[in-house]
Amino acid sequence: KVLYTEPARLRAGKLDQKIRQADVREYTPVPQPEETAPEPTQAEAYPAEQEIIRLLLLFGERMIPLHPLQEDSQEIRVANYICHEIDQDELEFHHPVLNFIYREIASQLKENELKTDTWFIRHPDEAVAKMVVDLITSAYDLSKIWKRRENYLETEDMRLRESVPEAILALKNEKVLKLIREAEVDLQHAQEQNDSERIQTLQVKFMV
Repeated sequence: KVLYTEPARLRAGKLDQKIRQADVREYTPVPQPEETAPEPTQAEAYPAEQEIIRLLLLFGERMIPLHPLQEDSQEIRVANYICHEIDQDELEFHHPVLNFIYREIASQLKENELKTDTWFIRHPDEAVAKMVVDLITSAYDLSKIWKRRENYLETEDMRLRESVPEAILALKNEKVLKLIREAEVDLQHAQEQNDSERIQTLQVKFMV
């Protein structure tokens, strides 16, 4: 009887030990990662692209001088002016949603049509609709009043002849800076790899 009960007691002891170990594993708290500041959204990395799309959505149908510095300049729609400048310099939008919106607007212009912000807000693609809502919402205060001028209030649409060319210039600058940053990273990598041919090519590119 003693021989029988002793193994049973040992097995019971081992079982209790396994249960206690399982309980420890089950209730061991998982280390929590430290909270970090949220990363900026991809769209926020391309403010000039955002501004171009905002102007197209809100003021695409408005007329501005084709040559703002000339008093009797021929007028052109904001949408046509922007698309002409972008296509002429072969600029590209790097944010996928902003690029989609721009391509939609550009294709509409070829059909002599121009869909408004309302059309994009109702777009079946939620990312497109949300982007447009965010752009319009952030621009609400800007579009109401820009600044006071003696006896009248100057609204944003009153200064489109200046703000539209400025937005195009900002977009071009943004693209140039992006190319320079990419070239610098490429050059650093080539130097680390002792790739003399690649280094020379990039140096020539910088000089040009």
